[in-house]
Amino acid sequence: MALIKCADCGKEVSDRAKICPNCGCPIECSVSEASNETTVIQNPIEETPEQPKSSNGKKALIICGIVVAALLIAVAAVFASKYNKPEDPEVSVTDSFAEAESTDSESEVADTTTARADGNKSEAATTKKTNATVEKTTKKKVTYTEKTTKKNNSTTQKTTVKSPASNSGNDYSYSSVEYISDRTVDYDSTNKYHRVFFGLKDANLNYVSAKKGTATITIENTAGEVVYSKNVPFTSSDFTSWTNRYWDSSRYLACIYIKDSELTKGSSDEGTLTISVEADGATFTPTSMGVYDLPTKNLTINLPSTPKTFSDYGYSKELEAIVRVDEITYKSNVYDYNDVTVTFSFVTTMTYNSTPGVSKYVHIGYKLKNSKGIIVDSGTINVSQSDTGDTSLTEKLVFDLSMQETYTLELIDSTN
Repeated sequence: MALIKCADCGKEVSDRAKICPNCGCPIECSVSEASNETTVIQNPIEETPEQPKSSNGKKALIICGIVVAALLIAVAAVFASKYNKPEDPEVSVTDSFAEAESTDSESEVADTTTARADGNKSEAATTKKTNATVEKTTKKKVTYTEKTTKKNNSTTQKTTVKSPASNSGNDYSYSSVEYISDRTVDYDSTNKYHRVFFGLKDANLNYVSAKKGTATITIENTAGEVVYSKNVPFTSSDFTSWTNRYWDSSRYLACIYIKDSELTKGSSDEGTLTISVEADGATFTPTSMGVYDLPTKNLTINLPSTPKTFSDYGYSKELEAIVRVDEITYKSNVYDYNDVTVTFSFVTTMTYNSTPGVSKYVHIGYKLKNSKGIIVDSGTINVSQSDTGDTSLTEKLVFDLSMQETYTLELIDSTN
């Protein structure tokens, strides 16, 4: 677009205008006249001939951007479909376990799996395998429960024993012995004896007795001392029905009594009882069990003779007091056969006090020796009395003695 001068008013107007906006003169004549002039004034703010090319470049950039964005979206969709494949809830393990609880549901799962096999064969194979495993597991669990129930019922039936009227002429006597059971031992503190029990059974696990047999019993305490060893014969008369608060019914058992007087006193009241049984030609492997309340030997300590007097001369080296030991006793507390504590008790009487009414201490020394003459403990017994004729009791503890030793106590006048 160019500016020209109106031929009528001389004002500048566009060469595209039909009439002059100032005077109304038609522009056509003005254009023809202006063409003879050599100077043409252009508007510097109007569009240049190169402007359309810039618009086309922007459009090309926009199109390229759209194409690149479309390609990125397509690639993302491919990756999403490949790595984020959704699970089918109809063939999940949870649904398979739920459907496997009934036969009808299992058939429905199988049909569903077959229908889906064309779309995804691997999933269908996995689903069939899972359903087969569920069905197998379910059936196995039911079978195990039935076997357990039958076994428990059978065990209860086999161990149920009727109390016989006598020990001879009943269903339990003179049957073939195949098994041994119920081996145990207890102690009757009232009657002072141990009772050893065992039962015999036939091939059908029914309780029976034996015509004759022998029980070999050995008892060894925790100190390693054998305090009982004997072959005890038994017959069918030694079998009878016994009850226990832990049993659901009585049991037909043999009982062997071992009195305390038959046991050798040892260094420990605990030990192990081992029993092996031979009954009507059948021999059974020895079995061991714990045993308690075994008789123990008393700790032996040789005491000095009494009465025995001891003097105190004090710092002045003059006689200040005389004490007489009238009686010595001891008692032991056994924690273990090598851990015994002994309490010595000394009954003393003051026979002389240089200052009546004033308490005086008389120091009596002692030594405790074992059977080899070795001193295992020594010290001082301090006796305090104030008046002539006073009697008092003084105790002394000695630790870590052994039940297997014999000791000797010696008293020494340490004030001399």
